[in-house]
Amino acid sequence: VFHGADLCCREHDHCVPQIQSFEFQYGIRNYKLHTVSHCDCDQRFRQCLHAVNDTMSTLVGIMFFNILEMPCFTLRETKQCVEWHWWGGCKRNGSSSKAELHKPTVFNYSNAEANQTPTPLPHRVRQPHGSPQPHSSPSQKGKFKASSLSVSSLNTVKSKKRLLKKLERAQRKKSVIGHRGTTMDDRGDSEEAKIKRSLFSHQSGKHSFQKRRQWTQERKRRTTKAQNSTIRFKDSIY
Repeated sequence: VFHGADLCCREHDHCVPQIQSFEFQYGIRNYKLHTVSHCDCDQRFRQCLHAVNDTMSTLVGIMFFNILEMPCFTLRETKQCVEWHWWGGCKRNGSSSKAELHKPTVFNYSNAEANQTPTPLPHRVRQPHGSPQPHSSPSQKGKFKASSLSVSSLNTVKSKKRLLKKLERAQRKKSVIGHRGTTMDDRGDSEEAKIKRSLFSHQSGKHSFQKRRQWTQERKRRTTKAQNSTIRFKDSIY
């Protein structure tokens, strides 16, 4: 079914020179689970996949070059000892091939280099001195303003949510008070409104330690008054 991609893979498998997995050759050892091929073999494999240009060849190229990131190697001739004496000395010198690994290049599956030409960026024209400068549109100004205020608005919303949770807990505690405690609730609401205005006046959402301590003391005072009013109400009944 995938005749073109299969031919490219077979040609690449039989291309020499190559170093098999966990094999020591050309002065290096391949510790990968896949065969490392010569850079010329990888380049022919890449060109073959581009020539086929179908779905399967694209997937094979992405898998081999972009996901597995298989390196390639080039050979260079070096002089070294090619024959040794039995006692360890060098008997004959000669030239041998040494491999140098190279990082893989990304497989361009869109083939944009062959089908498209790069679009040059527009040059910035200098305005003469005294000429009116171009103004940005209101929509662009709105975008810049929204992006600059996004972080601060997010912090403000989080701080307001925390304050609302604290106020809800205080209101649940006040709901226990009976009929005699209604006037106390009204006073507590007015005081609670004052605290709420003072806390929400900080748009940055950063409250000082004194504000938090004031809020805690005020909440304890209201709770104590509510409990005392409840005790007096029970005593009046009995």
